[in-house]
Amino acid sequence: MGIKEKLPLINSSNKGTRIIGYVVYFFVAIWILGAIFPNHTSVNNIESSQTTVSAPDNGPTQNSIKGLLGFWLRPSQKYSIDVQDLGNGTGYYITVNIGAPKDDIWSNEQFLRDTTGTFVDMFQKIFKDKRISYVTLNQNLNNNDAYGNKQEKLAYMVTMSSTAANRISDWKNFKQLAELDYTKLTGVAYRSFVNPGLLQ
Repeated sequence: MGIKEKLPLINSSNKGTRIIGYVVYFFVAIWILGAIFPNHTSVNNIESSQTTVSAPDNGPTQNSIKGLLGFWLRPSQKYSIDVQDLGNGTGYYITVNIGAPKDDIWSNEQFLRDTTGTFVDMFQKIFKDKRISYVTLNQNLNNNDAYGNKQEKLAYMVTMSSTAANRISDWKNFKQLAELDYTKLTGVAYRSFVNPGLLQ
């Protein structure tokens, strides 16, 4: 007995029934082959079509800047760090305010020299983060008023842009020059301020 004799729909004397039989048995055969040989490519296609979504760039934070500057931020000094997003992908503006040291300074000249060297080190460290466009460093100092009362005032401020920072190829040499002459630093600054009392 042949295959046609074993399949009643195909073996029917009615032509229409036979056509329906061929269609039904065709789909049954496809279903059986699909069960025997499952299609793995669909899973692979789904996996390959998935788009990797990057985590949003939240930018530098107060803690990340503190981590960079921990060596120079003394526990005995008050300080604050401000991080501002300039928007439109133009970068970030970092401001570091450093309180007056508790100990009296030996001399204005020594204070200016040491602070200049520290500022250069800080700029070098912060600008390693290429997302940062501007950095302002403020150093306060205690001054005595006419009545002998101590008042904390801004003594030294330097703002540097990433453009200027990127032009400094030898930070070690630049620091040495700036410590000898603070105007080497203020000369490349975006803006700066030195309390006139330090220059007396």
